[in-house]
Formats: sequence, C-alpha cells, structure tokens
Amino acid sequence: IPSLTFQTKEVDLGRVEMATAKQGMTVPIKVLSTSQRTELVDVKLEDAPGLALADNGPFSISPSESVINLQLVTQSGAVSGAVAGRLVFSAQQKVDLLGAEIPLHLELFQPSLRLTSAPLRAEIPSGCFNKVGEMTITFALDSAQAETIHLNLEGVEGLRLSPQALELSMGEQQVTLEILPIGDALPVGEYEATLHVEGRDGLTIYPQADIQLHLVAPSLLVRCRRPIAWGGILLLAFLAAGLIIARKIKAATRLPLVTGTLRYWPVEKGPANAAEEDLTAFEKTAILIGHGGTCDLALPDLDEQHAILRAEKSADEVEILLEPLGEVRKGYGLILARTPLRHGDTFRMVTYEFQYLSDKGE
Repeated sequence: IPSLTFQTKEVDLGRVEMATAKQGMTVPIKVLSTSQRTELVDVKLEDAPGLALADNGPFSISPSESVINLQLVTQSGAVSGAVAGRLVFSAQQKVDLLGAEIPLHLELFQPSLRLTSAPLRAEIPSGCFNKVGEMTITFALDSAQAETIHLNLEGVEGLRLSPQALELSMGEQQVTLEILPIGDALPVGEYEATLHVEGRDGLTIYPQADIQLHLVAPSLLVRCRRPIAWGGILLLAFLAAGLIIARKIKAATRLPLVTGTLRYWPVEKGPANAAEEDLTAFEKTAILIGHGGTCDLALPDLDEQHAILRAEKSADEVEILLEPLGEVRKGYGLILARTPLRHGDTFRMVTYEFQYLSDKGE
C-alpha cells in the first residue's frame, strides 16, 4: 500500500494582524508520496474558531515530493487572541497517511495606538526669548511594524505643529511637539484646541483620536517673570558682593585701634594697689599718656605729654607700640624709640610702674 508522509510537523504563523489574516494567509505543507500515481487528499481545520480554509480540496499529490499551499482566512466574528487548532488530512484512495494531523498555532491581533486621555496644557510662547510653545505626549504602540501617524491642530487659527508626522516604533515613547505661530504671535489670552491623530487603515486609536488642548498665550511680563526674577536675584547678589568687598577694602585700609588693658601703680605701693585702664574702650588708634588736659590717661608727676601707645598693622597681626615722649624706662635701660609691647611687659615713667596686658592673653 503506498503512503503519504506529511513532512510539515507543525505550523506556527506567529503574530498576524487581523487585516492581513482577513486577506488570507498561505500555509505550505510538504508531502512525500511513495505512490506511482497522483493521489487526492482533502483537509479540514479543527478547533480554530474564527478561522477557515478557503479551499478544503481535493489537492493533488504527485509521486515523490509535493507542496500543498493552503489558504487560511478569518471568518466574521474572529477576535484577537491566540489560536491553537489542527489541520486534518484524509485521502480519497486507499493509501497510508503518516502525520496527517498537523498542529496550527497563531496569534491574531489588532494593531493599536493608545493616546493620553487627559487634556494637555501648553503656553505659547513658553519663554521670554522664543515664540515656540511645547507639549509632551505619550504614545503606546502595539504593532508588528513601525507606524506613521499624522497630526493636525484644529480649533485655533494662526498656529501650526512641528512635526506634523511621526514615525512610531513598538512600545511606549514620549514625543515633544512644538506649537509655532504662523505670522504674528497670538493675542494674550486662553484658547481651546484639538489635536487630531490619524493613522493608516487598520490601526485602532484609543481611547479616541482627538486630544483636547488648553493653550495659553501669556503676557510678556508673565513670560519673562523667571528671567526678571533671576535678574533681580543677580542684581542683589552683585550689590551684596559689592558691599562685602567695600567693607573688606575699608577694613583693610582702616587704621587699627589700640587694644588691651594697661595696669599702673605707684612704685612705692606695689602692684597690689594697681589701677586698670581698658585701652580697647577708647576706640582710638593712639592713646596719649601724661598729665595734660588733652591726655587720654592723665596722672600726676608725669610730663604733660609723656608717652603714646599706638597700634600698627604688620604683615600678620596688629602690634601695640610704646612711643616715649619723656623718660621711659624698661628695667635698667631707657626706651628711646618705638617699642612693641607684649602681653605682661612692664615699663616705668617717673613714679609709676605700668604693665600691658593683651586682650588675647598672649
């Protein structure tokens, strides 16, 4: 008994768009025949709701090897989703059929584009120095191929979109659209518009193909509020920096003040009877010691102007200098020129002993 062996073990058509399936899908089936004559076979499709064969046969199987091209089409009521059916072959003559039941798999789908359903808001222009408004739209495409969509702005004269056509790939993506004036800018105010999205036949757009837009043409003052605010901040910053620099310059050029404490006592009574004078409180660059009416520290027995305490700025610090005008002794020697005073230094003028104490204690 001759035999017919169906060499195609399984048919997997993958994802098939509904429009393509409606036009028809070719399913090639390889058959190996050991018969010496042409055999006739019929085929039926089972367990595949919504699908049918355009022709159930009979199909001629030549001796040796043949290929049957079946045409699979959708029926009314076909829905998207996975299909798992089988092709079952039968012979009109007495022959053995091997592998005559072939599993069939495919997934029917309707390509779709999802748009945002919420109204969008945009300012035109969106900044102080341009004439362009911008808005960002999220598209989610489910298709076996890239899709080209066309965009049209409706409801407001004097505006156009850029770009007006987009090529979208599979998946979710965000696209920034520019809204540009045609000619002069829009008068200040608020406008309602519609963004219409159009695709090819067979591409379903949902929840709807129109997106509501709320467009605002702000005044120049509103558009430039951010640069104005930043300009004010920068101006204040420059003014503050100028004040700081001016203060630093003033501080750098200002003469230093005499600071510290001056203790003094009559030599015969000793330091236990010392009096103190707060030099810092004078807030002066030079303090005159003597007994005259113009002296800052007046003591009897001293010359009218006996000595001056001065503050002088050196590279690293402010020094307090003792400048003798009359006889001033330190230890057994005379002080004849300006002499720096350190914390705890002592000196004598006539019947008074003096001790300088620094505010820093060092």
